[in-house]
Amino acid sequence: RSLTDQQISMSPRSFLRIILPFVFTIFFVNQTQALAIADQFRIDRHLGTKTPYWTEFNGTQTPSPDGCGAIPIHFNFLSRHGSRQPTKGDTKQLEQLSKDLIKYGPRFTNTSFSWMSTWKNTYSPAFAGELDHLGEIELYNMSKRFLQRYPDLFTKKYNSVAYPIRTTEVSRTSRSGNAFGYGLWEGTGELGPCNYETFFLYSVAKKNDSLLRFWENCPNFTKVEEDPKTIEQSTLYLKSISDALVTSVKAILGIGSSQDDWQVTIDDVMLLYTACSFDVAISGDTKFCAAFSDRDILQLEYASDLEDYYVRGPGSPVGTNVSCPLLIDFFAVMDKAIASPFAPEEESFMRFAHAETILPFLTYLVFQLQSST
Repeated sequence: RSLTDQQISMSPRSFLRIILPFVFTIFFVNQTQALAIADQFRIDRHLGTKTPYWTEFNGTQTPSPDGCGAIPIHFNFLSRHGSRQPTKGDTKQLEQLSKDLIKYGPRFTNTSFSWMSTWKNTYSPAFAGELDHLGEIELYNMSKRFLQRYPDLFTKKYNSVAYPIRTTEVSRTSRSGNAFGYGLWEGTGELGPCNYETFFLYSVAKKNDSLLRFWENCPNFTKVEEDPKTIEQSTLYLKSISDALVTSVKAILGIGSSQDDWQVTIDDVMLLYTACSFDVAISGDTKFCAAFSDRDILQLEYASDLEDYYVRGPGSPVGTNVSCPLLIDFFAVMDKAIASPFAPEEESFMRFAHAETILPFLTYLVFQLQSST
């Protein structure tokens, strides 16, 4: 069914507005080039799970709970990887987009988009899914802020027992952990002219990783994820706005209605949004985003939010309960630190994973907190 403007701001978007800032403020501190378009609409904050880390820090910090004292004893950390390159599937679709734009772009009447007629996809399949340089900077700067706020947690000379780092068996998460660790121990080692400190990261094979890639190791979740009914609300919503989105994009680009003009479909619109998302996240380029109105962006974001809500959020009991082992692990690590507060074996425990890890985990955590109050 068609959703009204009021409904556009209801639970799924509220869910991601609650969850994602919690992730980025408590577990992360946002870090990327911040952008603005007309009327202060922040395109870089409306790109779903491709939304990059923000640069602004308003000085707000979460205070220690009453009675906890001023000295932290342990750093229990879960992070998504930094900004990444498009996957092979994305790259292949962007290649097709380039062909369509070169073919039909010369017919666009809006000269602001004349560049589209010569646009070529610069994202290489050789780097598909890899951590981008901006992603390295995000994690490096993030670690520097944590180090500044909690210097007492990282005073020991590095050793792998005191500072375990676990990542998934994916290069972008491992490299994110590497960038984070480099920021923590920069200049504290004895290797080379920069006193580099080597450090150890470990991972578990994807097929056996029930903590950080739990969604791949639960047959029940796989059934839910692959069931078209799971994303029915997202599909229905996107269908209800498809004609309006296509009309809007065609009007902005200046696409005519003759048979020789580009016959834009909702899939083309979604691909333009994908190009917008990656360009903003990786280079800060908003040229593709200019093909959309603010309302178009919000609607596309909401369609993406709906899918996340029903696959890995509050709309999916299986999709959130599957993260229970990770929550158990979190508390086991904390209990271990609490048992020896003045001489903990582990000063920290750091994990680097994916949005697919964090959304179910935080949803499950919120549900557990609500059920205990």
